[in-house]
Amino acid sequence: MKKITFLLIICLTLTNWSFSQCTTQGFFWPDEDVNISPVPGAQTIATNNYADNEYSIITGIVPGETYTVTAAMYITVTESDATTVINHGANSVTFTAGAGVTSIYCFWTIDAACTGGGFTDILTEIECTTCTCTETAIPACTTPIAPVNGELYAATTTSTVDGSREVAFSWNAIPGALSYQITFDGVVLGSTPNAAVNIYGLNYDTTYTWSVTPINCFGTATGCATYTFKTEDALSTDEFRLDNSFSIYPNPAKDVIIIKTDLTIASVEIYNQLGQLVINRKGADITENLINVASLNNGIYIMTITTQDKKQTLKFVKE
Repeated sequence: MKKITFLLIICLTLTNWSFSQCTTQGFFWPDEDVNISPVPGAQTIATNNYADNEYSIITGIVPGETYTVTAAMYITVTESDATTVINHGANSVTFTAGAGVTSIYCFWTIDAACTGGGFTDILTEIECTTCTCTETAIPACTTPIAPVNGELYAATTTSTVDGSREVAFSWNAIPGALSYQITFDGVVLGSTPNAAVNIYGLNYDTTYTWSVTPINCFGTATGCATYTFKTEDALSTDEFRLDNSFSIYPNPAKDVIIIKTDLTIASVEIYNQLGQLVINRKGADITENLINVASLNNGIYIMTITTQDKKQTLKFVKE
């Protein structure tokens, strides 16, 4: 369940400046930047934004292209400084990205008076209305290079700092593909523009399934095969030792994770299995060693905890 952060909004005395310039919001949602592709068609920013003085960061903007942001609330779009307003309006905002504008902030409120407090999940989308697609067909499926399908041991596995396994995957690149969607053990992990990716947090002596689905502006490949491989046996107990300065609970987790330690935490970083940073919290922003993970999709994640002189990485499951 998505948690609600109450924000203190400073009331500005100049009405003509404060109205419609709703850029003082402080709750970042989703908890990561949303990267869009330069293709036609609506792309989702979030399925559950609130008109609760939230903001979202959108990357992948192409200078010179025209975009429309839609949501059933009041929208203020700024440049990457979160201050320079490009356009604003209720329910729908259209703008043309200026020179050098490759990312934007979208601020969400109930109305032009910057009122917050709408806690209903709202779908927000962005569409590049001038982007065109030159492809005439969906891309073909790809085939794996490594690990080899059915391979007993993945020769590319290496130790990671949490004692689990890291496997390097690669496949043949498909002409015209803009990205490749990675599905691992039945869970969609995300997409990459590259024909290779590392997947983290795997167990020893375990069989896994994986597939890669190429995507271009015309559509998504269909009927792509699923492959299997098995990780190698566990290392001996003398070969790898963990620092016991940290532990986390609950694990699996639903909404929050608590870090148990006597040390002062400097930062916490959480990565998905593709190695993408999805949560980054500085020590000053962490209360009672509690990390909110409600925004994460279900799956396996890697948490790196840093203190003044120690660093440890632990694996947890979000469910």
